[in-house]
Amino acid sequence: MTISRQSRPFRRYGEDLLTARTEPHTDLVSQARDAYRRGDWSTSYTAFSRAGAVGPLALDDLDAMASAAWRLGHAREALRVAELVYLRLVRTDVNSAAVKAVELGEAWLAHGHQQIGQGWFDRARGLDPTALDAVRRGRHRPHADVPGSRR
Repeated sequence: MTISRQSRPFRRYGEDLLTARTEPHTDLVSQARDAYRRGDWSTSYTAFSRAGAVGPLALDDLDAMASAAWRLGHAREALRVAELVYLRLVRTDVNSAAVKAVELGEAWLAHGHQQIGQGWFDRARGLDPTALDAVRRGRHRPHADVPGSRR
């Protein structure tokens, strides 16, 4: 949101009130994507967050937001958003959902949450019994970024 002061040549009641102007959803998403490509995780995460508050984000944008949050050290937020990615994938692409479940399991384990991590591995096995081994061998993972690694 950009904040500007209204100014008029005459002093009127409320003249100094701040007014908010929201940027269109598409502008915010474009800004977030550009920042993500440049590796500007802070700008990317902020713009994706703002865009998500204005309207829904595409699956790849949610995944990029999770990745940016992870790289900034916002692990809980990264996992929350990555879980949203999983929920969308499970309805549209079961194989990718299984891979995402493995990635989420690894991320939870990395933060010391054994039971939650194991739960995600069990979900992955339920969707694709070979997913856990395939991801661990690196066949399904485009790069090693956890949890937003679909890019």
